[in-house]
Amino acid sequence: MGLLVVVASPPGAGGSTVAEYIAGTLLPGSVHINKDTIADRYMPLRDSPEYAAVRNQIYDELGERMHAYLGGGINVVLSSAFRKEITSNPWIRENLESVCALYSAELRIVQLTISEEELKRRVTERGLPRDLEMLADWEERIRREPVEFHVQHMNVLKIDAMKPVESYAPDLRSFLIPRMNFDGRAAGVEGLPVVEGGRGGKTYIRPIPIAGA
Repeated sequence: MGLLVVVASPPGAGGSTVAEYIAGTLLPGSVHINKDTIADRYMPLRDSPEYAAVRNQIYDELGERMHAYLGGGINVVLSSAFRKEITSNPWIRENLESVCALYSAELRIVQLTISEEELKRRVTERGLPRDLEMLADWEERIRREPVEFHVQHMNVLKIDAMKPVESYAPDLRSFLIPRMNFDGRAAGVEGLPVVEGGRGGKTYIRPIPIAGA
């Protein structure tokens, strides 16, 4: 039985660091897929027509990797993705839960919480091109993607990103223990369909479209 772990956090809050810790320490042998690592190969900035033009391609690549690893029986930890989508339970069900049903895997969502002040400090200190872009229009970015957000799912663990990893490691370890048994069907558990269409005949993931893109 596999796990799909999604680390949801505001950009710059430390989601990729937590994902690396989960993949490297708590789930040895699992794979960390960082959407930003994929996206940076296409476009280092995010608020641009060029990024909007390749955004679906980026998520297709992310989805292909996710399917390949889960299909091979390897746990997957995702970071830097689905910050907006993860607040919609219908989206979670249609996309993430349907993928888990394909591979008899379980979904876990780890949500990082952080203050706006600390987030801005970290983004400023990191200083990547996308950070400078974010800081140049900070109020608008925070309006579009609030620091505080609610994930509507039963398997969510909130952790305080301002605390050291050792303080929440035991809770994370317990949270990641598989709990359910599947009957081994390849697809379609409890009305969770395999979504067809898109590149190669399959839509791997459906990110919420960028307004105006």
